[in-house]
Amino acid sequence: MSAAVAFLALQVAFDRREEIAADRFAVALTRDLEAAAELMRFYETYVAKPLPAGGLARGWAQLERRWFATHPDPRARLAAMRRHLVDERAD
Repeated sequence: MSAAVAFLALQVAFDRREEIAADRFAVALTRDLEAAAELMRFYETYVAKPLPAGGLARGWAQLERRWFATHPDPRARLAAMRRHLVDERAD
């Protein structure tokens, strides 16, 4: 059981890393961080499973998102894209 949990954690971490790499590639091509931010807002509003209103259910849903979601938090994705653009301009 421990090995299965460890494998799942590694898989999720790898998937998140790949998502960030794809985001960085897209923003490098388009150079449009505002469009990326709009897509993240659309994703949060219409695609992502909404968090429950409050209490224990909300806490569990946040924990589930943090540990098991293959897509990183939209704020983290935008921050990585922003850093990538700044680093590219510095080169």
